[in-house]
Amino acid sequence: MIPARRTTCPLRLAALLGILPAAFSSEPPRTRLADEFLPRPYTKEHGLPDNEVRSILQTRDGSLWVVTQRGVARFDGLRFVNFERIHAPEIEDEHLHHLAEDFDGHLWIGARDRLLLYSEYRFRAWRRSEGWRPGAVLCLEPSRKGGVWSGAQGILAHTNRDRSEWFGEEIGLDPGHAIFALNECPAGTLWIGTMAGLYRLDPGHARAEPADPVPRPPGHLLPTVALHRNRAGDLWALFTDLDPAKAYHGTNAWLGRLREGRWERHPASDTFPITQGPQVILEDSRGDVWLSATGDRIRRVRNGSVQPLDLDLPDGPDGVMCLHEDGEGNLWMGTGWSGLWRWQPRRVTTRTVLAGLPHDNTWTLCQTSDDAVWIGTDGGLARLDEGTVQTWTASDGLARAHIRALAVDPDGTLWIGTGSGLHSLRDGQLHDHPFPGEWFDGKIRALLASKDGSLWVATATALHRLQGAYRTTFNTADGLAHPDVRALHEEASGTLWIGTFGGGLQRLDQEGFRTYDTADGLSDPYVWALHEDADGTLWIGTASGLNRLRHDRLTAFSTRHGLPDNLVNFILEDHLGRLWISHDRGIYRVARAELNAVAEGRAHQVRCVSYTTADGLPSEETNGQKSYPAGLRARDGRLWFPTTRGVVIFDPALHHEESAPPASVIEQVRATGTLVHNTLPRDPFAPPPTMLPRHRDGLPRLPAGSGRVIEFQFTANTFVSADHARFRCRLVGLGEEWLDLGTRREAFFTNLDPGRYRFELIAANHHGVWQDIPAVFAFHLAPAFHQTAAFRTAGAAAIVLSVVAFLRWRTRAWRERQQLEQALALARERARIAQDLHDNLGANLTQLSLMANLSGGDPVEPHSLHERFRHLSHHAHQTIHALRDLLWLAHPRHDTVASLVHRLSQHVQNALTPAGIRCRIHVPPSLPDAPLPPDQRHHLFLAIKELVTNILKHARATEARFVVQSQPSVLRLELHDDGRGFDPAPASLPGPTGYGLENVRSRISQLGGRFHLTSTAGHGTCARIEVPVPVSSVR
Repeated sequence: MIPARRTTCPLRLAALLGILPAAFSSEPPRTRLADEFLPRPYTKEHGLPDNEVRSILQTRDGSLWVVTQRGVARFDGLRFVNFERIHAPEIEDEHLHHLAEDFDGHLWIGARDRLLLYSEYRFRAWRRSEGWRPGAVLCLEPSRKGGVWSGAQGILAHTNRDRSEWFGEEIGLDPGHAIFALNECPAGTLWIGTMAGLYRLDPGHARAEPADPVPRPPGHLLPTVALHRNRAGDLWALFTDLDPAKAYHGTNAWLGRLREGRWERHPASDTFPITQGPQVILEDSRGDVWLSATGDRIRRVRNGSVQPLDLDLPDGPDGVMCLHEDGEGNLWMGTGWSGLWRWQPRRVTTRTVLAGLPHDNTWTLCQTSDDAVWIGTDGGLARLDEGTVQTWTASDGLARAHIRALAVDPDGTLWIGTGSGLHSLRDGQLHDHPFPGEWFDGKIRALLASKDGSLWVATATALHRLQGAYRTTFNTADGLAHPDVRALHEEASGTLWIGTFGGGLQRLDQEGFRTYDTADGLSDPYVWALHEDADGTLWIGTASGLNRLRHDRLTAFSTRHGLPDNLVNFILEDHLGRLWISHDRGIYRVARAELNAVAEGRAHQVRCVSYTTADGLPSEETNGQKSYPAGLRARDGRLWFPTTRGVVIFDPALHHEESAPPASVIEQVRATGTLVHNTLPRDPFAPPPTMLPRHRDGLPRLPAGSGRVIEFQFTANTFVSADHARFRCRLVGLGEEWLDLGTRREAFFTNLDPGRYRFELIAANHHGVWQDIPAVFAFHLAPAFHQTAAFRTAGAAAIVLSVVAFLRWRTRAWRERQQLEQALALARERARIAQDLHDNLGANLTQLSLMANLSGGDPVEPHSLHERFRHLSHHAHQTIHALRDLLWLAHPRHDTVASLVHRLSQHVQNALTPAGIRCRIHVPPSLPDAPLPPDQRHHLFLAIKELVTNILKHARATEARFVVQSQPSVLRLELHDDGRGFDPAPASLPGPTGYGLENVRSRISQLGGRFHLTSTAGHGTCARIEVPVPVSSVR
């Protein structure tokens, strides 16, 4: 938050009355304000209501308020929001002059015949026609009792939201003398600057006492025309020496400062002339005191002396009517007809062709022992020394004027690398050092003067080392990763680091070349920037990221860690441990400690401060990549970077603190198209914002159904490169994560459920500095009838009852279905039993009856009779076995896998053993007792029985094996014999046998299983049955 402060206002009425001195006398030569500040004008073309600016004030929410001849405007750095009579009838006309913000955050506006209050986005007026006694307001000052003090012609007033009080002769003020300035100190003493002199009104005192800093002769006046209190609590006052005999036409003024109860005069002895017109005092955050002046100039008091500064306004000489400094350190100036001006302090110095450089496109820099800075450009070489510039071009002997590399060796020789060769400069003499081969063999990319006196020369085709008259060349055959070398750095130990164009980073020492590439963690193989810090850590700039090499371990940094750009052109470090990195979109700085914290896993993001043309860079495109070194840290600590439009110079001492973060402001909130919150001027043709009821906790309550679309419109109050301000928001109640909006100034949320929500917004300026305390809009979203607790309870009860009824209906239907299925299953089982009785017992009993009839008929031989009785006995036994099989199949106690396998094993053994066939049974030691359906047991039993019958009738086997295997959800039965075998093709099978196997296949198919028969003539037969069974039935 920006603390309440009083704007420095013009004395328009005094100017009109002609009671201020005029005429400048002779003054020392003036300098240009633009030499120290970056100017930026705002006029009607930019949205300002009028070009005559009378008062400026930044309120605690960061907004810049401007009073003009035609209305009041609120400025966020990007857009003017104008308040005029059409929006607020209280404004009435254009006679507005002064601004002040009280300690409760209310905005007060002084006018010709009234006082205006802007509070809770509405205007209120105290009019002279309604008893406002002071009339025209000449000055305003916030009061610690609430409200404001206002000064008028002989009247002092105190006004708050409830009442106004007037004071005049009863407290010792002369009704004939105007009050020009007011200032209240923290203790509550009110200082009053009048035409007669300076007064003070102490708390609890009934009269204002004269407080002139010097005695006044009888009949003389000491007009006090401006007051200002600085951050240290000192009071500045501007006095004029007026003589009544000269009819108020004074000639001199002087500045006084009240410090610790004593007055000091500035200048100490001389006075300075002032002109008729508004008088302003402002002490900025740098300690300079600014005084308004008419014409095309302004005055600054620095170190006790008054310095006039030329403004060079484009519309010619103009008066400075008001001054203000915002929270970012910008100086704002209101003029008579040239509009509103922002003067941004230059913290960046530039050197271009205007300063004597041979070309603006600069590439490389170095510094010699005499502290001169040498600059390589596209037009030649420049030497800068204490403001003088000396140049060397092609006409002076350079092979080419395009200089890409500079280096100074220990004996003071300057080496110059151009696009086609190498030169040296010593004692003013330029020497050429040609390279053998084609022209591109001499295309120099980088130079490095080694501590041992040798010179390393990197070209587009090789790396060379010059030692006196000897040259050593390194190329790819010698271990160089790439012939095009772009960067060189030497450690104190003599180890050489090499950055290449596509071959990564290399180290050259006594053991030879060692390469670091992307497989080792390097972010990109194109390396053209190297820097070693005091800890011995190597920082590497590439085409795709910044890298750190420490203890032979690489760490890569990119935009996902907070860097503004992945490209790195060059790296410098200041005395505070901050890396300054140039790239193609400006320059940024980042604390080395923060990068180390990310590399070591102690943090995830770094904070960077970016510099662009908005900060004074002549160009955002810096050079590097194919020139080295592309930067310089001079002995005085300043940092030099080459750009496409000259050299840019940073003094790190001027960049201790990051710029103040912007203050974000929520301007409008709409709920499904309905305006529910508005800080913008009211459209007279649109319905006013909906008055929202309040929830019991005091928050606004949005009506039901308005959560379909909630729209927030907002801005950020930042006044340098405001279009680059970034935003993040979140809607607490919907989620806790911050949403990155970029530069977008609106946010939408749809289909919100009823409940409490809190919209939070933060902003960052173009330097990337984020505000700590968010702007907030909290609200309740009322539920619709179908979203209330009563409706939900009734709905839940209805659903429960419906579910219960449905379940009861389903249960009854399920039971009925179960009963029907059981009846059908019982009927099928009865039919099957009846069919089995008919097929097995019926056939056997019929045969027994026929044989009995034959035995009781004609006499037969004893031998024949005996044979008949043997057949009769055999069929009787078959009938008994068939009856047992039917009883076993019908009994529910045998409806398990274990029972089925046991029965099948018995049947196989009992059927084959009497026939002389050796039988082997392989059954798992334990089988589950889980139930099996009767039809499954029936079909499996008859299938195995049919296969056993085939062995007895056709196989001529001596041995058989019955194998049972269980798998998850599958039961496998196998019957092997060593009989004569056969061709399993159906056409080759004998009739009865083929029909029997088809029956087996059909039964297994009905169970959803598979039947597989394997047989070869003379090698036996294997029948395999696989049927699905319930999972719980198989172990």
